[in-house]
Amino acid sequence: MDSAFAIEIDNTRFNFISMNAQRAQLFQVYVDYQGQKRRFHFKEDGKGAFVFAMREDCPVDILGYETELSERVKQRFGIL
Repeated sequence: MDSAFAIEIDNTRFNFISMNAQRAQLFQVYVDYQGQKRRFHFKEDGKGAFVFAMREDCPVDILGYETELSERVKQRFGIL
């Protein structure tokens, strides 16, 4: 399994680091946001998707990418 990879959407680069070596379950996601490097957690939701954890700490415009990031992570790891 890829332990580190990047996904780019709308010129925004999301750098993923897996927290589970065996399967896609939990990731740290680093993104440059308003001139600062920010870290978020992206986790499996138990319903077949990935979502941002601690949503209250995630800016609304970053949350707007959640569905597309989830689909791309699932595609990358063959989770359909």
